[in-house]
Amino acid sequence: MTLNIRTTKLREKLARYQKVVLYGAGQMAKELCKVLEDIGVVPAFCVVTSATNGQILVTDTDVYEIGKCEEILRDRNSITIIAVTEKYQHEIAGILKNKRINNWLLLSDYLWYPFCGQTYHEIYRNQSFEWYKDRIDEWEKNNLCGEDLNSFSEFDNCIVFILKNPAPRVCKILHALQKKGERIVVFVEVAVGQADVFKPFMNQIERSCNRYILFEYIEELLCYLRKLNSKIIHVFSNAWDPYLAFEIVRLKQYLGKVIFENYDIINGMITLFDEEHLYMEKYCLENADGVTCREFVTEYLINELHFSIKKVLVFFDYCTSDAGEKVKRSNCRELSLCYAGGIVTEKECPGVACACLLELGQKCEENKCHLHIYPSVWSEEKYKDYIEFESKSKYFHLHRPVSFEELNTVISQYDFGIHPVKSTVGMKDEGYTTRKKYLYGATNKFFDYLDAGLPIIACSPFKQADMFENEQVLIKWSIDEYDFDIMRKCKEEYKRNVKKANQKFSMDSKIGELIEFYNLL
Repeated sequence: MTLNIRTTKLREKLARYQKVVLYGAGQMAKELCKVLEDIGVVPAFCVVTSATNGQILVTDTDVYEIGKCEEILRDRNSITIIAVTEKYQHEIAGILKNKRINNWLLLSDYLWYPFCGQTYHEIYRNQSFEWYKDRIDEWEKNNLCGEDLNSFSEFDNCIVFILKNPAPRVCKILHALQKKGERIVVFVEVAVGQADVFKPFMNQIERSCNRYILFEYIEELLCYLRKLNSKIIHVFSNAWDPYLAFEIVRLKQYLGKVIFENYDIINGMITLFDEEHLYMEKYCLENADGVTCREFVTEYLINELHFSIKKVLVFFDYCTSDAGEKVKRSNCRELSLCYAGGIVTEKECPGVACACLLELGQKCEENKCHLHIYPSVWSEEKYKDYIEFESKSKYFHLHRPVSFEELNTVISQYDFGIHPVKSTVGMKDEGYTTRKKYLYGATNKFFDYLDAGLPIIACSPFKQADMFENEQVLIKWSIDEYDFDIMRKCKEEYKRNVKKANQKFSMDSKIGELIEFYNLL
């Protein structure tokens, strides 16, 4: 356990007293003793409610039960720091009040907290920039090296990315911007950056920008943003954790031009979110200087829900520019399909149109067609029925997940990439997805398939499927309409079309649209 303490504020407070006492002798008190030593403060002793309850971890300081030192704690020249977890601090504050001990403070009031939903509501909600400014100045004084901050002068007119979800989309955009000579500074929340699932993306991101900074505290991020003379601040957010994006957009007049991008738009599209999440997303959409969207959803928001969105660029996930170099072919002469992405199983969502892999697997077996499945995450419990079916079938293959960097090489050996749904898709609300989502939404897997040189079989999302059907790289079928003889006859023709489409939809060929959008704001 390491405490990140606001040492300047704490030092200012303790300077008014002759004697400092710690209430608590556990891990927090032990860590606090180290911090106090660094700022030249030596605790007189520690006090506990009962020496027989709890573990005593402080070894270099005397520890007394409160009944033996009440008079010292009442002395106006003494201050008691309640150095326990928040779970117990208010109970101890009550004990001190009952004993008429009034000179005390909560250590929790002098800590830096990672920015998340809970701390947003408790600390940051509706705060002014002047309030932030004091904390930013304090953070800079306590935590950042002046030389490091001064080095940001070389990034004048840079593009800033703030990431909640490192993802293939961001990697593609960064790489294409870098090739255009743009200077880019990337900030990633440290808790997200350390997650194993994102490690491949983090390595790519670090290679594709001029400066790369992990952050955990919003004060740290704002301190850097104030120092940067940026061309644009592009905030990549997600609907499940909108608080950081909301604050950046809310404070944009002090930071610079802000583009907001939610990986999936939820207003009008997804039903499981509460009013606060819907409000925050709408606020960002309507108050950012610009909005980029990887779906057609803004069309619905503006024309039918009458959102007042200033400027919008529909900017898809597009293809990885060098993907074609990695394509390989299998020696298998039998027809093969592959699905790569998240899986909704029949067991967890019975009757939902996209929960149909077992039914499709049976069709494939009957038609001597191999079905290869690459889930984005692995769970033996979740995929128990699939594992059992695989053990009995020559044509059903459930693979372990592969990284984004490996995916197009691995799946390039097959004949078609699929997005399987039943013919009932879009006919009714399915769990959390509305009918409008099936019409206006988008999926990045279509571009993953093109990256691998694979034509596509899918009927939804409808507008995106229409777009690829017009390029003659997509057969618009639900699984009820699969015709395996037609697949065998047309696969080579469709693969030739994919080469043309891959060039047309490559990120390199489209990145100029994003740069122009930045320049127009």
